[in-house]
Amino acid sequence: MQDTLFWRWLFSAVRLTITALCVAVAVAVIRWLIIAHGPGFDLKPLTTPDLISIVTASIALAAFLVAFWFNRGTRQDAARVEKSTAYLNLEIASSEVFKYEAEKDAQLRPYRTVDVEPAERARLAEMPDAKVAYNLYFQTLNLFEICARFRRQGIIEHQVFASWVAWFYDTLDDWYFREMWSDFRTNYTEDVRDIFDLGTAIFAGHLGSAPANDADEEDRDRLRREAFYDAVAGHMQCTEIGKWLSKTREKATEAPALRGPVMRALFSFGIAPPPPPTRLRISSPEPSAATLDISAMVKSRAG
Repeated sequence: MQDTLFWRWLFSAVRLTITALCVAVAVAVIRWLIIAHGPGFDLKPLTTPDLISIVTASIALAAFLVAFWFNRGTRQDAARVEKSTAYLNLEIASSEVFKYEAEKDAQLRPYRTVDVEPAERARLAEMPDAKVAYNLYFQTLNLFEICARFRRQGIIEHQVFASWVAWFYDTLDDWYFREMWSDFRTNYTEDVRDIFDLGTAIFAGHLGSAPANDADEEDRDRLRREAFYDAVAGHMQCTEIGKWLSKTREKATEAPALRGPVMRALFSFGIAPPPPPTRLRISSPEPSAATLDISAMVKSRAG
């Protein structure tokens, strides 16, 4: 990391110095053109002291630009540290939610299936364990709200937010969450309301009758997941979310060769993109005829 920071510093200093010297050369050339081809201007030819003064001023300008650039870089580094701290706190809070979920696994299990019979829903809703599930959903939605706000404010990157969409979907996959969503939604900001309004509508359109077998349910889950990612991508106007499922269906098979310190500095500085690894697409099973019928029905409703 240190050698990368050094090369970034050196690259910036050289670039700004060259810029200042180019300004100096431009001033000298313009002055020469005015003397040679500009009648009516009483300018004397440049002498050696004049050239020394121009070069000195150019060096001073380059020093100022370098100092300004690195002062700006220091502020940016401080902002990055602040953002990293905020996201670290978010990750710590999410770990607490995972811990709560693990501790209450037996109580939560009946509420964390994709669907149950209406009579069973009524019975489970009256059980004391329903409060445990209710508390879990409040905790997770609080985190989702912070995550969405951080994305809007640019505190977390597109890829990081896209990785959280999987957790959004896993929460929507619980029948009890979808049933209680109308109770939760008034407590949250517009982004959270819109994302989970869209998600519950997608689940309502993709559930239908009971699947004939496990393969059909897997196909339905895939369709629901793809529709949800597309919906969140559209809402957040984020292509990274839209491509996420396609990207995660590819696995790296060969890493690129390690580049030298200069190239690593260029990658870090954003001048050149880092080389991607060689990836191989993971094959997925073909959808069944029943799933194709469901997909056609949902698309016709959407149309």
